[in-house]
Amino acid sequence: MAINGTKYTYEELVQRARERATEENLHSFQVERRRLYLVKSRKLKPGTYHMVRVHRSGQVTCDCPGWERWSVCAHQQTVMKRLERESARRQWLREQYQQIEILEQESQTGESQQEQVEELEAA
Repeated sequence: MAINGTKYTYEELVQRARERATEENLHSFQVERRRLYLVKSRKLKPGTYHMVRVHRSGQVTCDCPGWERWSVCAHQQTVMKRLERESARRQWLREQYQQIEILEQESQTGESQQEQVEELEAA
């Protein structure tokens, strides 16, 4: 795919879009839980937002001209980055809960062992 005469692979386009999303400090606003987001337009009239959809298949699409032409854009990548952060946070929370469960089980096991020791000492 070529932009201004320069050929790019799809992966390079994705990287460029991610960099633009970061440089321009684009933010997404969730409209429908994990399905529909709004991201401010980079080039259209001030106050214009693009709709970014997350399909059941996992594909993330945008209604901007860039996405329609190259199947990748900064708006899409803004949402992709958000989804990645949210996924990493959910994973971290799962790990924390698992650690708490392990500690609680160890604590209960320790208490029952202590009770057995006390019973033996009393006998």
